[in-house]
Amino acid sequence: MIQRQVAIGFVYDENASVLSGQTDDPPKLVFGQHDAFDDRLAAAADASVEAHIFLSELQAARPWFASLLSTATAGQPPSLDIVPAFRVNREQEIAGNQIIDWSLQVGAEVIHASEPERKLHWNVGDPVRLSLRWAKDAPYLPAPAGSQSHSGYDLIVFGDTITYKFKDPWSLLRMIQTFTPSMRWNDGPNSSEPFTLALSIPEIPASAGSAKLQSAPTSRALVFLHLQLFAPGEKQNIRDDFFPVVAPSLTAASENNIPTPSGAASDRRLAGGSR
Repeated sequence: MIQRQVAIGFVYDENASVLSGQTDDPPKLVFGQHDAFDDRLAAAADASVEAHIFLSELQAARPWFASLLSTATAGQPPSLDIVPAFRVNREQEIAGNQIIDWSLQVGAEVIHASEPERKLHWNVGDPVRLSLRWAKDAPYLPAPAGSQSHSGYDLIVFGDTITYKFKDPWSLLRMIQTFTPSMRWNDGPNSSEPFTLALSIPEIPASAGSAKLQSAPTSRALVFLHLQLFAPGEKQNIRDDFFPVVAPSLTAASENNIPTPSGAASDRRLAGGSR
């Protein structure tokens, strides 16, 4: 039953709303069922708007799992290519000019903001690490991390540098979920360019002199990072950040010899916020 496979294969943590599955087999089963019953599913979808939306979003999610589904790379874990663009949306940032260096590490690969644009390759299971370093003469520094825990990542502050470490199997998706704002900053909630991430970072004065000049003991930097995501080897970047979670009920399912699922569609977006 495709509904059951979706429930297993596109597993979301109810609190974080992020894909958190531990195996790459269920997505393969989901798309295998979809392809095997494509004609009958399409016929059933004609009788249900929810089913039509679900199948469209399932198809749109296919590029996320291209490396798993392709016959040329059969058996390989899901993987993606990433092209980061650091310090985007400068007209909307706050104190971004204090940050002198950005770096993104994916597995063993690292790229800095000062380097030419290039792709990084991420496999399920690879850790992701994002670091930002303040200039030595900046009036502020990142505030100490303290003892507060963070869902899905470790936060480390050492002097002038703040680092976010994502270590779960779906680390890349966890990072996107963590930093995607509820409203996209470039063109609003219906932007055609997803994966623009917003980092809101508490700051403290860098010195006693800086502190005297400030009206409040802490401030906050707001900076942006954009990711282009590609199925391995593809030139067209992924533009859809929704995953179908539960297959809707199909009233016409029995007429088309399709197992009838139960349940209703739920929030499908990879990262929190309104669609």
